[in-house]
Amino acid sequence: MVRVRLEGMTDEVQRIADAMQAAGCVLERSREYPNCGESRYVRVYLDCDLPKEVSLHD
Repeated sequence: MVRVRLEGMTDEVQRIADAMQAAGCVLERSREYPNCGESRYVRVYLDCDLPKEVSLHD
């Protein structure tokens, strides 16, 4: 399991997180957290793992 932090504009973060979830990589997804100050960016944390269908070869 790997924790991934996505940071960017709300629509971009949602789009990437949704795509990763659809691919079966996301075990858990946090809510959106606004960045400090007057930043327009948000961040989302994903706990990810490879789907069982994916096999890696050395």
